[in-house]
Amino acid sequence: MRINAHSHIFNLQSVFTMETLDILLRRVTEFEVPDVLKKKLEEVLEKAIRQAGDYTETELLLDKFVKETALGDKIKELADSENIKLEIVGDEYLEKAGAHLLSHLLGNLQDRLDPAVQDAKKQRTLMDLLGFLIIGLKPSIAAVTAHLMGQLHENDAVVALMMDITRGGENDRELFERQISQTSDQVLRYPGRILPFIAVNPLRTGYLSIMEQALTSRGFVGVKLYPSLGYDVNSDKMDPVYAYCHQRGIPLLMHCTQAGFYADKDFIMNSEPKRWIPILEKYHGLKICFGHFGSDNYLDDPQIPPESWTGQILELMRIPENTGVYADISYHTDPMQGGAGEENYFTNLTRLLQDPIIGGRILFGTDFWLVRMAVREKNYWQYFEKKFTDATLFEKITRNNPMKFLGISDISGQCGENINNYTRFIAGNGEYLNPLSAARWIVDEVNAAGHQVNWSMAAPGSKWSPNNEAHARVFRYLMANQMYPDDVQKLKFPDCAYFPVTSLQYWNKEFESASIFLRKCEAVAKGMDRYFIKNKAEYEPGTSRNQAIKALIGALADEGTVFSGLGDLSDKLYEFSWERSDG
Repeated sequence: MRINAHSHIFNLQSVFTMETLDILLRRVTEFEVPDVLKKKLEEVLEKAIRQAGDYTETELLLDKFVKETALGDKIKELADSENIKLEIVGDEYLEKAGAHLLSHLLGNLQDRLDPAVQDAKKQRTLMDLLGFLIIGLKPSIAAVTAHLMGQLHENDAVVALMMDITRGGENDRELFERQISQTSDQVLRYPGRILPFIAVNPLRTGYLSIMEQALTSRGFVGVKLYPSLGYDVNSDKMDPVYAYCHQRGIPLLMHCTQAGFYADKDFIMNSEPKRWIPILEKYHGLKICFGHFGSDNYLDDPQIPPESWTGQILELMRIPENTGVYADISYHTDPMQGGAGEENYFTNLTRLLQDPIIGGRILFGTDFWLVRMAVREKNYWQYFEKKFTDATLFEKITRNNPMKFLGISDISGQCGENINNYTRFIAGNGEYLNPLSAARWIVDEVNAAGHQVNWSMAAPGSKWSPNNEAHARVFRYLMANQMYPDDVQKLKFPDCAYFPVTSLQYWNKEFESASIFLRKCEAVAKGMDRYFIKNKAEYEPGTSRNQAIKALIGALADEGTVFSGLGDLSDKLYEFSWERSDG
């Protein structure tokens, strides 16, 4: 098992409100893009946040943004260069292409250009900024997670860090609860592969009870801190967090770089490592990972400056009592530019990994999907794996060290309290569990704890039951009209609880415009609606035909949607005949 110890699966609409838009824009506009593009980006994000919940409009908005930023013209320009000749790059082709395809095509063209004839940094920024939007504007946390998991090996796991940007009090409570709930759902969809950390922000009313409930009964295994959003790690409000985590061996991870999100410039220094000296003196052995290792800038130097944030972290690690101090190398993209900086970086990193004290405290992380503003997730993994000539060092940062940090043992039944809670959560939600996607280690852990889970197939339950007409009708319609023949032959109803809509015939989102794709989703939604009504279903009170179809379109356009989700949605929109006969 390999572990990405620093990643994210939230989408923008689950995190950002109009009040926090400035925080997001500060982050994305730090990159080298034209002012006109920054202005259009602001318009897109404002509209997308305002339209939260209406994903079809967001998809169209994204396509429009891509074309208005002249990516189509950029592709033509590249294709007409002396380096590349394309036969089909006409206006009609570009009009039919969507944001996903244009981004992919632009990337392929740039990869084939001679570096001497391009400003690689600016072009990569433009392309990856687009990639950031494509992922961030996905309709659900499930969709972001599905996108991430599609890039990893089947047993790879990720630490999914939540974000809590709030004005304080009860503000945005419903939005934050929805983020927690959808993140918790991904634990059951990818057992042992999604390891979420609950975001703790003391500005939020009830933050301690929210944290405790998440860690004990919702599948969360750690705590995420982001002090630059407006709070002091040394405040009295934070002390109960450290006491709780210290007593139970629960790991914390804090954003630790002067870049990233911040509520105000004055709050950036809230993440400085030396602020943890009194905390660690009080709680010896408290597990705390300093995200981003203070920044990759200092590892690029021939010698790491002792006063730098990276130097401060190393000093904390060398204090004998601080056995729980870790750091991760997420969003370390500067060395990828090559040259002396790259050489210095890996000389320093290799030396640190060979240090008897520090070597066991460094974790691999990518900062997916926020790193999409600089590099792709898959490339990040490949880059670091290739750069380590000693394969044991890559295994150290992707397996051995993160397992120790997270409290996962090689011996089943000997994990930490946080992992035991995680195991109980998975075993206690069998009817919502996707056992076919479970990582090997969690299967062994659940079995060692004596829990009874059927790991062979998605067993029918209330989440996906042939006795529920909504579920049965969804399965029958899609099997007859949208599943490919090979899937129809080999899969039965119980196997399809987590069958993704991305495997159906209408799905071609990555290769066509949003308008074309959404028309296909509309056709499938109307077909399902006709089928339901023909079989004596009626709309639930307060739901019209147009509302039902619109909701189905949204679900069908979401790459995180699976059959059981469509079944549950249909059950909410329609009253089926079996329900009336039971009553």
